[in-house]
Amino acid sequence: MRRSSRCALGMTVLALLFAGGCGGGQPAGPAPQPSADALPGGTYTYPLSRNPEGIEPKTIREREGMQVAHQVFQGLAAYELQPDGALLARPALAESWTVDASATVFTFHLRRGVRFQPPVAREVTAADVARSWDRITDARRPAPLARILAPIRGLDERGKQTDEQAGLAGVAVLDRYTLRVTLRYPFAEFPQTLGHPVAAVTPVDYIAHVGEAAYARAPVGTGPYRVQSWRKGEGIQLVAVSEYWNKSERPQLDRISMPVIADTADRWRRFAAGELDIIRVSPGWRRDAATRRHVGRGEWLVQAWPRLSVRLIGIRMTDGELGGASGEAGLARRRALALATDADAVAAALHDVPLAGTGVVPPGVPGFRDAQTPYDYDPPAAIRLLEETGHPKLQVSFADEESTESSVIAATLARSWREVGIVARRKQPAGLPSPPATDDSPLFALSWTADYPSMDAFLSPLFHSGGHSGTQYHSETVDGLLYQARATLDDVQRQNFYAQAEKTILADAACIPLCFERDLWVNSTRIASQVVDPLGFIDMWKLYRQRRGKR
Repeated sequence: MRRSSRCALGMTVLALLFAGGCGGGQPAGPAPQPSADALPGGTYTYPLSRNPEGIEPKTIREREGMQVAHQVFQGLAAYELQPDGALLARPALAESWTVDASATVFTFHLRRGVRFQPPVAREVTAADVARSWDRITDARRPAPLARILAPIRGLDERGKQTDEQAGLAGVAVLDRYTLRVTLRYPFAEFPQTLGHPVAAVTPVDYIAHVGEAAYARAPVGTGPYRVQSWRKGEGIQLVAVSEYWNKSERPQLDRISMPVIADTADRWRRFAAGELDIIRVSPGWRRDAATRRHVGRGEWLVQAWPRLSVRLIGIRMTDGELGGASGEAGLARRRALALATDADAVAAALHDVPLAGTGVVPPGVPGFRDAQTPYDYDPPAAIRLLEETGHPKLQVSFADEESTESSVIAATLARSWREVGIVARRKQPAGLPSPPATDDSPLFALSWTADYPSMDAFLSPLFHSGGHSGTQYHSETVDGLLYQARATLDDVQRQNFYAQAEKTILADAACIPLCFERDLWVNSTRIASQVVDPLGFIDMWKLYRQRRGKR
């Protein structure tokens, strides 16, 4: 039977993982406040695995750039880690917001006294928010991540303005501190998108003065840290903003150093030498890291943090043997595949860094439900189903990408499927996208990472009839539930609709859950309060030096 993923919804210390069971599996929750042993000032050294393509809302694209932007910029909302490990949007530059009964019109009331960093050093207004989003969604040159603002009226699915003359039609400045946003469709969780750095506020008048290129190199935001320097290929230096507007969240550390270190072994060497405060490592490094003497002495912590990412097996619903057109026989074969898939074995093959998948929506998302799939690992049941179809031996092809982890997963799946008479031929199409859309294999690797913490960010793009996951799944029931969820203001009722949609998708066996992704991090205890949220962000302004950690 598949293990419950609730064994480790939040941070898990690997020393406890080695002991087995669910020990230490309680979510980390919000970062602790500085204690009596906190030391003033200091530098936090966080390595970047590559040179970011951009570090401001218009140019960010990958996690390295977003990590920098998270420290420098702020939006109307900010994500707050809850005791259950979920990320919830809370007011940030907005002090509050309201939504109408149709879930299409939001009114944001801005906080007074918020100021841009020097050299802009002026108050932020509602007009700044409107201009910032207009710049992000520009009809000629939208930001790479403009899609996050796509629900707003006047934008297409890519977040690009559809009418250059009308501009961002769904955004209206009502007064100096009030902004009204009208959406193209009901979406009660719209504020959940606004903690993303792409929705942050920027001084567009200043950008026009210095030019886009100069601003991209030395951007100015409203956050607790500002960019001191960015040397391409070498690294980024941030310094605390002494004039930071939020006195209750003044940074404890003076400086953030972000050297670019592309080589994994070099990052590990420099961390072990005390030159770095934290590193992200692959699952294969787990045992080596956790058995180091530094862990036993309390100098290092080795932790697996949940990520907004899931691995599934996608099933192409147009396939002649497995698809919807094959009726009850096709459903029976899909169910047999699900019952023959040992998700626990997949997680174990990856050193138990990911959690065995029990659904589509992973931990870290508000409304997450454990054990959503009705098909626990049950080889005898899989054999019976295949026999009932009249074809006890099933041969299928399985498309995935070429990587070490993919090879490990494919080998693990092949073993569990072979036990019930399913023979899978692995295919690796050149340039296979994720999710795949070009190969015609009935089974394919389907990895999905959400842009923001919402059940909708998994279920709608993957399984709505207009989705592009490659499953070509169509269900009027699921489409209706997703629409009801988007239009429902009550949190509990909305999450129930999403959960019903997820259960229906899994009962139809349109996909098979493999694992909920987690990232493996090793950090020095010299710096306290290092919490990695499900988006991979660290609130570096909450970090502080402590006496008990050793360098």
